[in-house]
Amino acid sequence: MRFLLALICLVCATPLFAQEQITYDSEKQKLYARLTSKPIGPNYSAQINQFFNSTCDSLINAGTRVDEEPIKSTLTKYFQATLTELEKQNMSALRVPNLNDNFLRVLRSYKREPLKEVFPAVGIVRTRILAAAFRGTPAGDTIRSFTDLREMMYSPTLIPGRLDKPQFAPYRDTMMGYLANHEPEFFISELKNNLQMQDLAIRSKNLTVKAITPLQNEEHLTEMLPFGLAFQEQRVKPDDIRKIIDKPVAYYTAFTTEMLALNASDDLSRRDYLRTYTEDLNNVLCEYYVEPINELHEKPDAIRFKALTGITTQNLYFVILGGESMFYTSSFMYVFNKFLKDTGKEGVDGFFEKINYYRFGDFLNIISGYGVLGKLATHMNEEKFAEALSKYMSRSLKTDMTDKELILNGMNLSEILNGLKNSEKIRNILLAKLDQMRAEQPSSNVMLQRMLAGFKDILLDKDNSKLKEVEKLYEVLHVDRLKTKDTIIQAALFYDDTDGAASYANYMQLFPAAKWDKEDKGNYLVLRSKEGTPMIVYCNKPNTKVKDNAAQNEMLQAITDANQVITSFLHRGHSYHLYKSLRKLPASAQFVYLGSCGGYNDVSKVFQANPDAHIISTRNIGSKYVNDPILNQVTADMLANRDVNWNELWKNLDASFTNKTAKDLFTSYIPPNKYIGIMFIREVFNF
Repeated sequence: MRFLLALICLVCATPLFAQEQITYDSEKQKLYARLTSKPIGPNYSAQINQFFNSTCDSLINAGTRVDEEPIKSTLTKYFQATLTELEKQNMSALRVPNLNDNFLRVLRSYKREPLKEVFPAVGIVRTRILAAAFRGTPAGDTIRSFTDLREMMYSPTLIPGRLDKPQFAPYRDTMMGYLANHEPEFFISELKNNLQMQDLAIRSKNLTVKAITPLQNEEHLTEMLPFGLAFQEQRVKPDDIRKIIDKPVAYYTAFTTEMLALNASDDLSRRDYLRTYTEDLNNVLCEYYVEPINELHEKPDAIRFKALTGITTQNLYFVILGGESMFYTSSFMYVFNKFLKDTGKEGVDGFFEKINYYRFGDFLNIISGYGVLGKLATHMNEEKFAEALSKYMSRSLKTDMTDKELILNGMNLSEILNGLKNSEKIRNILLAKLDQMRAEQPSSNVMLQRMLAGFKDILLDKDNSKLKEVEKLYEVLHVDRLKTKDTIIQAALFYDDTDGAASYANYMQLFPAAKWDKEDKGNYLVLRSKEGTPMIVYCNKPNTKVKDNAAQNEMLQAITDANQVITSFLHRGHSYHLYKSLRKLPASAQFVYLGSCGGYNDVSKVFQANPDAHIISTRNIGSKYVNDPILNQVTADMLANRDVNWNELWKNLDASFTNKTAKDLFTSYIPPNKYIGIMFIREVFNF
């Protein structure tokens, strides 16, 4: 009887076992095929083959289990979750060797040591994959909590809705502190209506929570928040700040002084007090100086820069940091040279030592765009300069960062290093630092290893044929790439403000009735070329009753319904609208125009959507005086069925600008083949 029952169980289990094996083999093969679809490098290939063709089999043959779950089931979930994140472009294949190491470490240690020891260096995407792999086990529940905590780090506004969940009980004060530090105004608004938060705030030991909670009834909350810690420590009286809120120079001086006082602290929590918030606030405050300079652009320097009369070197430095996307090129160069001169006897080194190198890396990012890194270096002690930059490099390349963060930081660093490759002493110090950083990284961290090797190549100014090949990819935009069924589809997005209306009106002048048919769809227009290459241009109208977002969505849906594919995508509007446009950017876009101020900072997001896209942006002010001539010429080439040669187009445009303002603005626009950062990233990722 027992034999018969055992036989029945065996017969019933056999199909289930066979199905599990088929699923395992299928999911493993799909992921392996994705990871090996193009050559990356021998080190990468060796690690991928080791894990998928040896380690997995060893785990199965050893009868490994995760609690009661066979390892084959855990691995299947791991393969599926990894492939999902790769297909969503949330993670690069370069991350997988390190992810495999993370998986094995969890497998080895989840019963032997607290999992919190494993995850400080594991970013949100890899944490999410590991949570999915170990789902249904106690280890999976723990990792899921880490995933939720990581999500809250990237979206702090999620925190109030999760404070009452039991799994977060040990972290509640930390969560409150994180929300207060990164979204202080949101924290205050939630605090007023959330009894649990009020109770936690009263009992909180977090420095930021204690500093800003007393400010919840302040009339001038935005202006008072930067001084919350100073009030708490009785270094400054609230009334002293209230008295100068309407005095821009006095308030700005108090603001910059407080930022530097916090930065001088040995306590990390004090140095980080409202850092992101105050950096954003500085962008607003510095307009007091930058706006009149811009408005007087055509005037002699003595009149144009009168707003800077008597400004302290300290405030001038903060104006450079905050005015990054507002400066005309000539304005920036004047302010930068004034900064170098105004450091006086203490020199640039003395100034940066005095301010403890506050945002030195950001400063380098800004000035690298103007090609004056070398000039700054000549005004500083080379060893101190290289040391400060080395610290910035270390902070910018952490293993828990997302791919997008690392890509943006990598692009910025490649631009900086490219500007310093001719400074021999600085170059040699940085090369030694890069060797040290590579030695500190495991070989499985292929992404960082390749980035660091790429930085070395830039500093050594190697005759890199791969980089030259990449540059050629962007020198000419072939018109055939823009065609779908012989027709070019272009979408232009406008926004509901004065600038949006003005940009729209100017844009319409590019489409004279003699050459274009116009069809009014209510919330958007459809323009069809009458001659030359068939071209259909869609553009939403600004200031409609349904508002810009709904008008754009209606327009984009119409394009989809017509089975058309957008290959030319234009953003026209202020920089604070750009993120909205990028959410709607299709991967099919071959030409992407970021016409807003500082659009260069978002180039990496376009690159993520389509590495082959030809992108035009500006490091500084976006203007219709430049946007319209560029788009007019590009459109003319498209209609004439001509490939767009960026070198020729840029040369012709530069010669055509006779207006001083337009010519000045144009110097900050970057053609598709001049992004050192993109070429570097393409080499690293082997695109």
